[in-house]
Amino acid sequence: QTRTASAATVQAIQGGQSGADWFYTVDWQQRPFYGLLPDYLPALSEVTAALQKKAQQLLPAGAAAQFFAQQSELEELSRAFVLACMNQAGFPWQIGSLWSSEQIARQLGVLPVYRRLLERLLTLLEAWMQREGAGWRVIGLPDPVDPARLAAAQRQTGGDRPELRLLTRCGAQLRAVLNGTQEALELLFPGGDTTALAELYAQSSATNALAQEVLGQILHRLPEGRGLQIVEVGAGTGSVTSGLLALLPAARTDYLFTDVGASFLSNARERFVEYPFVRYQLLDIEQPPSAQGFPLHKADLVIAANVLHATRDLGETLAHIRQLLQPGGELLLVEAVERSAWLDLTFGLT
Repeated sequence: QTRTASAATVQAIQGGQSGADWFYTVDWQQRPFYGLLPDYLPALSEVTAALQKKAQQLLPAGAAAQFFAQQSELEELSRAFVLACMNQAGFPWQIGSLWSSEQIARQLGVLPVYRRLLERLLTLLEAWMQREGAGWRVIGLPDPVDPARLAAAQRQTGGDRPELRLLTRCGAQLRAVLNGTQEALELLFPGGDTTALAELYAQSSATNALAQEVLGQILHRLPEGRGLQIVEVGAGTGSVTSGLLALLPAARTDYLFTDVGASFLSNARERFVEYPFVRYQLLDIEQPPSAQGFPLHKADLVIAANVLHATRDLGETLAHIRQLLQPGGELLLVEAVERSAWLDLTFGLT
């Protein structure tokens, strides 16, 4: 039953305002669809072509020459640290002597977990010892070496680069890491401080730019009305993350920032507070994601930048990533594919 209200009653209720304020309009806002098969993702050949073009823009001939010269200096310094480690352990450089890998490991006090790394480090000394069967034959006597002086000389000519500082800190403790008296992670994150590594990653502008190029290719193909679900594994200091978040459409993105360390998540929450579409969750990618509260086969894209190499079993790790991806989803993987001595003496220690 309805009754007509008098004008006086209406005015009394509204405090003298017009009746137009009694009504409202419905403004429908489109929400993106999540969960559809990502059949729009670019093919590998398309990504490869785009990356090759981008790489030429990022590293012109002059810049490439400088980069490779600096890498050569880091390789030289790495060999010096390995030689110093051998000399600290009293390794007898007798030309013609044959040492098994086991004998060298015992001489240096190398823990079993680092035996594989030791084999790699010995290959850096091929100017003075060569592999012979299952052992190493001493073929030359190395000159006395002082890695600290060599690092200082490189710093004077090429500047105090973050990779040089990291290599100097880790290389000086190489023997202590190999025999278990120095924790490798403490060298990477002194006192839990991520500043040094964040600075190193921040200067990896070419790598970050290539990752952004891949994401740009994906966003260019993202159909209207579709949402993009992303999981970043081992996001760490967020150096790669920062460049990617700025590209993403906030209303159409669900970005899950994960890492095995709670401190990384805490720092990321503060750093990326302006991106409300980012969520944060602990994830150990070496363990099944479902046992850690992650839904299976939901992500369109998984990002893993410089993290998978540190896992014990790459096959098992990739299987866990596949469990995160929905059918047709893709993995954006950033890893070094060529051997680098300075990386072995830094990140390779973990």
